[in-house]
Amino acid sequence: MYAEFSPTLVESTVAHRSSKKVLAIAPGIGAFFDALLKSRYVQMDGFIHDPKICPDPEPTEDPPRNRDYPFMGMERWRAECLPRLIELIETERADVLVCQSRGGKYMVELWAAMNRGELRKLPCLMINAHPGLWSELSGALPQGVPIVIAQGANENIWPRPRGYTAAGQVEAGSLEELIRTGSGGGLCYLYYTVEVHLKAGHRQGDDHNPKSLLKDDCLGRLIDALVSGTPAYSFPTSSSQFSSEGRVAAEALLGYHPDQLRKRWEPGPAYRHALAPGTDEHAAVSAIFHAEPPPGSTRCYYLNRGTDVKTITRIERVQNGQLQDVVDNQHGIVHKKLVDAGIDYRGGAHSRWLFHGCGNPKAPAADGTAALKSIIENPDRGFADGLNTRSLFGFGSYFARDAAYPVNEHLCCASDENGVEMVLLCLVEVGLPCVGDEHMKNLPRVHPDVRLNYTSYVDYAANPEFYVVPGERAYPAYIIHYE
Repeated sequence: MYAEFSPTLVESTVAHRSSKKVLAIAPGIGAFFDALLKSRYVQMDGFIHDPKICPDPEPTEDPPRNRDYPFMGMERWRAECLPRLIELIETERADVLVCQSRGGKYMVELWAAMNRGELRKLPCLMINAHPGLWSELSGALPQGVPIVIAQGANENIWPRPRGYTAAGQVEAGSLEELIRTGSGGGLCYLYYTVEVHLKAGHRQGDDHNPKSLLKDDCLGRLIDALVSGTPAYSFPTSSSQFSSEGRVAAEALLGYHPDQLRKRWEPGPAYRHALAPGTDEHAAVSAIFHAEPPPGSTRCYYLNRGTDVKTITRIERVQNGQLQDVVDNQHGIVHKKLVDAGIDYRGGAHSRWLFHGCGNPKAPAADGTAALKSIIENPDRGFADGLNTRSLFGFGSYFARDAAYPVNEHLCCASDENGVEMVLLCLVEVGLPCVGDEHMKNLPRVHPDVRLNYTSYVDYAANPEFYVVPGERAYPAYIIHYE
């Protein structure tokens, strides 16, 4: 048994998080214990190791495990060791419990103890959904407990389907069904990774040793989300930190509300208005176009090919009042749904500045120019859903966090009247996202007890680079011409 960790990162919204303690169950935790020590979210504050309380429940000879403290069987362990484990948790005043792999056997027993009222209900992270959840707890999580379960599409020891149908319904016996047996209100969250192969990069679905938890400070952020009490709501929001300070400042200047866009509009019926170089608006759009991830973070797609070699020749502001009214209305709908569910709506997290390339590298240049004209002049819905050749992350309109993807993928309109390429910078209502998959058509409900559906799909929960939304939730605010 290892304990204890004190989260110290200032950026967290968790009150008094420096006093919070994380207790990790040793068997199976492996590299993830080291990841906790290296996380900028946690600080080593003590060390306890008592293999007599939690001996390895699955001893092996090669490599040798548990030779000095052999496992005595579950019935005897419940009688002799479970009370001591509960006492240790209370003595150390642990705030979060963490387990991985075979250590999940003990977490299942602790959840059963919570059900019996023998242990207070404290947040828990289970890495790998242990089979005991179904054999011992009948596939039902304890009520009133913040829980995160982490598993990936390539789980090779205890495989189990994620469990979404194309219509967004939840399948029996799946991980999604399991997570919904816990309490609503954002208390329970399934951290899931899918397998995606693109020419631009490869997203790897996690196996039994989920490597994604070791990237983007994911493990520390999941624990931080648990401490907040609503991991299903706070963890997706935490991905907004993967924008550089310069980009955040530029986005804040432009604003995150559709109504803020109109404050800069010029009189006249024209849809397109060129920005004067040297203005703060022109500088902000340029900064977002050229922005790279902040230090310590990288892109998955086009890792070493940004937009630094591209020169912006012109920026146009799109002024379509009717379309802006539609997107403004959608903003109100998304905002109300999130607030009604108890989510603190945040610009930069729930509304994002994203890029869209409306061309096709295999189509004539005129087709791309016509598509752009259709988007910016449509009075009701600029973006048409489902036009992608492959909807890798679900049905909807696709937007990229970074300009690097549409620019290097040559998805932008082939040329304007001067023969240079164009890309759209859009204000998009992403709301509360879930990881999408190719077969998904309808956004699923978050929890049976909450009147809220997810509002977008993403490629990756910890650090998304793609967002998929209904087309009416995006406003094409600027046309960037570059060469």
